[in-house]
Formats: sequence, structure tokens, C-alpha cells
Amino acid sequence: ISFFTWAEAIERGHEMTARKDGIRGTADLDTPLGADIKAVFAINSNALINQHSDCNGTAKILEDDTKCELIVVCDCWMTPSARYADILLPDTTWLESNDLVNDSYASGIMGYLVAMKAAVKPMWESISMFEMGRLIAAKMGKEAEYTEGKDEAAWLEELYQKTRTNSANTNAQPAFPNSYAEAQKIGVFRAFSKTPVLALDSYINGGKAVSTPSGKVEIYSLSMAQKGKDWIFNPNVKGDYITAIPMYQPTWEGYDDEDTKDDYPLQLMGYHTKGRTHSSYHNVP
Repeated sequence: ISFFTWAEAIERGHEMTARKDGIRGTADLDTPLGADIKAVFAINSNALINQHSDCNGTAKILEDDTKCELIVVCDCWMTPSARYADILLPDTTWLESNDLVNDSYASGIMGYLVAMKAAVKPMWESISMFEMGRLIAAKMGKEAEYTEGKDEAAWLEELYQKTRTNSANTNAQPAFPNSYAEAQKIGVFRAFSKTPVLALDSYINGGKAVSTPSGKVEIYSLSMAQKGKDWIFNPNVKGDYITAIPMYQPTWEGYDDEDTKDDYPLQLMGYHTKGRTHSSYHNVP
């Protein structure tokens, strides 16, 4: 189920298909999902309400507990998503966490990696998400499958070793030490590659196929053309179609929607700088 249609699947998941709704993993385009979503676990995301375009519509669905019967949210604050939780699990904050943090998709090419070390032990009843998952898995008789025989420290060490030996981090400053525990003592590493990156270099200069049906850079997309032919679209929804070539699609309540432009003459656009992740870090000089 796509991220933007899970709320819809609470109401009509039983009838959703690949042809009408773009779901994946069913036997064919017309085999329905077959069931409505009855439980949602929202972990480290605040995505139940905050990340969706029709927040009010999603709220109405979540408020009806005859539809989604169990909502579990794990977070550190009373977020909009947490307000809808039947069970609220108190996660540890970054001050209580050992973790390995790269610069992520949201901060651009700043090229930093941080080996975090907890400043205090988890307070009150807060425990880490890994430990919550382990306890739940244990109650389900699946602890061994969940942990794969490693505790949280061992998983951090394994992930650190994969990071340390990644070719992209060869020139890290200072150099990554041999263990995660040693890296925690240093804390912050600069892992910016000095080698210029050429997009599609392996295709342009190496002759390696790209991951399209033709193996080439496609201006006319064969897969999009097939979806545009096979899928069923809602004729009452503006912009609900798929084209084989990139093109501008006017949508509802947009700048050029003749039906609403008189009632809504102004468009408000936000921005997303490389130095912030949503609202986080926006207060940091």
C-alpha cells in the first residue's frame, strides 16, 4: 500500500487493487487486497496526521474506532499522531540514546556522521525502540528471529563496521577507529568525498544499463505508458492520470484550477533548506 493511501485502506482495503489503487504484491492487477487495515503502528514518524495532505479527512477516519481498532504510537512528545493512539509507547530521546547518525537525505551534502553516546540512562518508563520491539517479539515467541542473536550494542557495532568500511567514508576526518565504542569517544566525523560525482557515470562511461525496461535513459517511459494504459483513473479527480513523457499536470485547487481560483486566489508555498529536517534544527544558527 502506498504511503499516501494507507488511510484509504482502513476504509476500503478489501476492494483496493493494483489497477485502481496501485497496490503491490497481489497476484495480478485485479486481485484485491482483501482486507481493511485494523491496526497501525506508527514508529518514529508522526506520520498519521502530520505527513498527509488531507489531514482533516485522515482525522475523521482515525477518530472512528470501529474502523482502525488499534493505533500504537511510539514517540517522545504528544505529537498530532500521538493524540490518536490507543497505546502510547515512550521512546528514548537522543539524550538517552546510543546511535549512529549520518547526514541523512534531508541535510544535503554536509557530509557529517555522528557516533552518539547517551548522556543519561533512559528516564522513567522510556526504553529504546529496539528494546520495545524485542519485548513484543518475545511475547509473540519470535525474539530469536527479531534479534538474530544480537543485542542493541552488537547491532550498533555491526552497523558501524559497515559504515567504517564503506568506500564513501575512506577519507573521513578524523579516520574512523576500529570500534563503535572508540568512535563514540570522538563523536563527530567529517565524511565528505573529495571526488566529484558524475550522475549516471556507470551508464555514460561504463556502458552499464540503468534500471529501466530498456536499460537506457528513457524520455518516453515504457513502464509509465503501461500503467497509463492498464490502470483505472478517477475522471472526477483533476490530474489523476499517468503519462509516458514528463508533463505538467494541473490538479485540484491549484494555481490554474478554474473552478476554485476565484475562491482561493492565493497560493502559499513553503521551503526546505538543506540545514533543516522538517522543523528540526531550524532554530540552530
